[in-house]
Amino acid sequence: ALKTGFGGGLALQYAFNQSWGIQTGIIYEQKGFRKKQHIASGNEKITGMYNYVTVPLLAEASMPVKGETRLFGLMGFYAGFKTYSENAVVASSDVDIEDFNKDIHSSDAGYVIGGGIETPAGSHTMQIGFRYSRGREDAGGSWPPGNRALFCIIPPPD
Repeated sequence: ALKTGFGGGLALQYAFNQSWGIQTGIIYEQKGFRKKQHIASGNEKITGMYNYVTVPLLAEASMPVKGETRLFGLMGFYAGFKTYSENAVVASSDVDIEDFNKDIHSSDAGYVIGGGIETPAGSHTMQIGFRYSRGREDAGGSWPPGNRALFCIIPPPD
């Protein structure tokens, strides 16, 4: 199962017109997993946490819903650079935490898809929505990174 993490950063948006644009930025993301399995000595829980700084390049499409409120969708790719990784194994109440930085890839790349609602907020536009990213490779083990995040983007005034 995927592990809940934190993400945040700075996003830049360029609109070609009211319906199409691109987004990029610098985002800090925590990715990870949880796995529970039965072994001879009892149950074993394995968790992994992988922190990345990612740079997405996303196409954005939007359409009006009511007044100045719009629905938007995002799709594109990202490149990520690992800042930290840790795996923990818990078996029969023994905890073994190890730093697996040497075993986890130092970079990541994958796709991003998402969407939400965009609404005026004074002289700004605010987006609230859902974004999912998935790495193209395993982080270094048998569990590929995936990330789901709730995000809010407030671009600078026009």
